[in-house]
Amino acid sequence: MPQAWLLGPFVIKVDLVLIIIGFVLAFLFFYWISPYQKEKTKNLIDTVSNIFITFVISIWIGKIVLQFQTFLSDPVAILAYPANTNAFYLGVIITILFSKWRWIKTIDQYYDNLYVFSTVFLSASFIYSFSDHILYHENWLYLIALITLLLFIIYSSDKKPPIIIANITLIGWGLLQIVISTSIFQFTPHLIFYIFLVMIGVLQGYTYYRNRGSL
Repeated sequence: MPQAWLLGPFVIKVDLVLIIIGFVLAFLFFYWISPYQKEKTKNLIDTVSNIFITFVISIWIGKIVLQFQTFLSDPVAILAYPANTNAFYLGVIITILFSKWRWIKTIDQYYDNLYVFSTVFLSASFIYSFSDHILYHENWLYLIALITLLLFIIYSSDKKPPIIIANITLIGWGLLQIVISTSIFQFTPHLIFYIFLVMIGVLQGYTYYRNRGSL
């Protein structure tokens, strides 16, 4: 299987095609299992898709910022050069800040969007990893673990609050990354990044149950 296809002057990487297909199918999957009413589901999908687009743009911004001198001298080279993990970190920060300003105004909106985001991301990761396994025979342990998390999401979608599903998914995926240490769509964050995600999931879960118990 070739790593890329040539389309005239353009080079289309196989991984990029798999990622795009993965996210399209992931959004369709969420639409199918969504516990929300149809109109709210569409609104959430629209918001989360915008968040993902913002993240992609933010990575490009991060790539330019981190190599600004090179960008000034040869902008085409920077845009063609793959982003590194530092650009990924910067993209995450920019996306969080922009999303908080643009779309997420209340704690309920945060919980809903976190649930959709985690479900779509996990589904896209599974589709990408499944394709990667079929094409290159890699990441089969990761694939099995993702299937387990997805089955949990499907089973719990109409039984548990979205924040609980999102937090368990976040903690489970973070622990999975700590143990298996695979890449995130070609990016390889440091172990501390995953530990931080697990801590966020635990803290949010604790806060949720504490607040519910005080009602």
